[in-house]
Amino acid sequence: MPFYATTWDPILIICQIITMQASFYLAVGLFMHGLDFVSGVSISLAQFFSYEEMRVTSVHGWMTILSFLFSAVLGYDIVLSFLY
Repeated sequence: MPFYATTWDPILIICQIITMQASFYLAVGLFMHGLDFVSGVSISLAQFFSYEEMRVTSVHGWMTILSFLFSAVLGYDIVLSFLY
């Protein structure tokens, strides 16, 4: 039985949260960079943190939406691979 199944370790939980957030934003950044490069749109920091960028009326918005969806699917697949 793993050690963390029987003990309460808040430092471990905080480290896991930080790792998951960092890996999510790294994946979003990589997907965004690739999709923006292919579509010819310049990447901006607003794509990461502004909900106004997620609009379906422009190519820029579609690239933002797709990069978040791709990174969510990738994260789901990685988490499932550790569970089974």
